[in-house]
Amino acid sequence: MAYGLLLGYGLMVPGKWQLVSQLAFYCALGQAFNLFMGMTGYVDFGYVAFMGVGTYGMAVSIYNLTDKGLGGGVIVIGFALAALFSILLSLAVGAVALRLRGAYFAIATIGVNEGFRFLIEGARIWNGSEGMIFTRH
Repeated sequence: MAYGLLLGYGLMVPGKWQLVSQLAFYCALGQAFNLFMGMTGYVDFGYVAFMGVGTYGMAVSIYNLTDKGLGGGVIVIGFALAALFSILLSLAVGAVALRLRGAYFAIATIGVNEGFRFLIEGARIWNGSEGMIFTRH
């Protein structure tokens, strides 16, 4: 319900969409941390990598499919791609990291974050640390 009110405020009040979208992003990030730590008791620092991979999934769909005439379908495809990228990463990382306990688990998830940071900055897949540039058509 709170997300719906936040979305309504962002749509109704001119100039508040960016603020509302950032608030929603940080609320979702906090919920991801709360869900994992609350359910398992593990301190997880890898949620940043999962959010980043999901964000890149959405950005890839918007960047590549906007001119294809799909309309709002681009957002649906973007959410599906974001979920798929995050699920694939979680299966790969979880197969190894969930065998660890305590501080070793936390260190492994920090390693996942740093590994993805170096991968994104070093590889020119999505323009490295410059990111994707979106322009209004």
